[in-house]
Amino acid sequence: MVKIDYGRLESISKVFSEIGLVRIKVFEEVDPQMVAAKVISKACGSITPHILFTNALISYQLGTIGEDYWLTFAKLVTESCPANYHELLDRLIELLRHQHRFAVKAKEKRLSKLRSCIRLYDSLLDNDLDFIRREIARCLGAGIDDKTIVFAIKMLYYGLRALGKELTLPHNIPIPVDRRVIKISYLSGLIVIDSLGLEHYKMNEALTELFSKPQIVRDAWKIVGYRSGIPPLHIDAVLWYLGKYANMMSKIEVFKMVVEDFGIHNVDRVGSKYIKLLVDELLYRLP
Repeated sequence: MVKIDYGRLESISKVFSEIGLVRIKVFEEVDPQMVAAKVISKACGSITPHILFTNALISYQLGTIGEDYWLTFAKLVTESCPANYHELLDRLIELLRHQHRFAVKAKEKRLSKLRSCIRLYDSLLDNDLDFIRREIARCLGAGIDDKTIVFAIKMLYYGLRALGKELTLPHNIPIPVDRRVIKISYLSGLIVIDSLGLEHYKMNEALTELFSKPQIVRDAWKIVGYRSGIPPLHIDAVLWYLGKYANMMSKIEVFKMVVEDFGIHNVDRVGSKYIKLLVDELLYRLP
């Protein structure tokens, strides 16, 4: 049986509540996807949110890790910034053929389909992110909670932030459930899989089980969001950041690596005690 551990949910919620949204947003600022957003914004200006939003809709089945993919994409797209939305779609189809190896035809078809709802692009700077989520899902014939749909909203938000806009994401938009989120959901003890026991080294079995049940993962983090007062898509930045350390041997080792990667300035902004709390709670199953 797969279920939410409400004791662990309460502990995790309290930590996020104590840390608060301002500190959580520091994780967004060090996210390589945000770094890519800032690179694009310096070169391409006001069309940046549209670029990030559209590319996110085809950012699945990647042939490399997410950090490398987005930084490479930023370098490629800024070589010739699109001047309008149709040119944007043309440019991404061109880059798709160079940067992607898997599901290329399906991704090209999705980009082409966006031309039928190009008027939605005029709304992307209006900040009604839940409206945009529903409209883009309708346009593409997708579910409003599908991973690429909610990830596109996250990247749209990053694009808006890269242009200097400050906003808070809606509570009702869930996290995009990918490998890193599943790893943290399992390692944190938030999701329990009775057949696996407590051992963290059964990660492959946990991934297989939870990929087939993304809704329980969404539901768990949605509850954490409401109890902590921090919307799930903001929480996602922390999960995604710490998820890259999920295969390390101990929480102490992870804490040292996070502090080193963060840099002293950002460690001071978040607070080392809060970073340790996050590591201890989100990598709970590690020794």
